[in-house]
Amino acid sequence: NPRFLLLTGKHREALSNLVYGLRSRRGLTLLVGEAGTGKTTVIRTVVQDLEARGATIAYLNNPTLTRPEFYDFLAAAFKLDLSLAGSKTRLLAELARTLEERRQADALSGLIIDEAQALPDELLEEVRLLANMETSTDKLLSIVLAGQPELSDRLNQPSLRQLKQRVALRCQLKALDARECCDYIASR
Repeated sequence: NPRFLLLTGKHREALSNLVYGLRSRRGLTLLVGEAGTGKTTVIRTVVQDLEARGATIAYLNNPTLTRPEFYDFLAAAFKLDLSLAGSKTRLLAELARTLEERRQADALSGLIIDEAQALPDELLEEVRLLANMETSTDKLLSIVLAGQPELSDRLNQPSLRQLKQRVALRCQLKALDARECCDYIASR
């Protein structure tokens, strides 16, 4: 709920970076912070704001899915024919067509995965493949991976090098300092 969002300088910067990362269509945005630093609150604020402006944002907050479940989630989020979920090839073709139509209509399409440090490697590879959906000038699907610092550690693994290369923007949320804690308590 945005009325409970305390916009410290750190949170304001994270909010701006997420909005820019999603709107710019340049690649993957990474948001990292320890548990309790406000990542989910910032994400929900961004999603609410962008959806009010016509964006379609697939927001996944429980990423411990199988590959078929992940594609079922995408099909539902982008209102694709659910019968396509049985064929990854047909589903991806329909998703690309839908995303291209939305791009031509200047409508934003995004995928935000919260708690991304828990993504299985096979889904991180699927995210990498989704990040490849593009025109000659921009990405069809803006992607945000948000998670705890272990996410950055995982992206440093040699097997995830190609995904790490697609990160266009990084932002980090740190714990509140003493003054920000006092401001937070006063605002509540």
